Amino acid sequence: MRTIEKNAKGQAVAPAAVPMTKKEFETDGQTRVYWLGGGGAMIHSRDTNVLIDPILE
Repeated sequence: MRTIEKNAKGQAVAPAAVPMTKKEFETDGQTRVYWLGGGGAMIHSRDTNVLIDPILE
């Protein structure tokens, strides 16, 4: 489990961004979920990528 990072005021802050590379889109037989910010997410499972954007209608 990750620890909650806090700023000088004691407020919770997001951890540092992790860049996505081609490696995240390769077939490896695993399932990963990425938070894209603003409520969006990407699910990578085998050869399928699902992008979820709650802003789109």
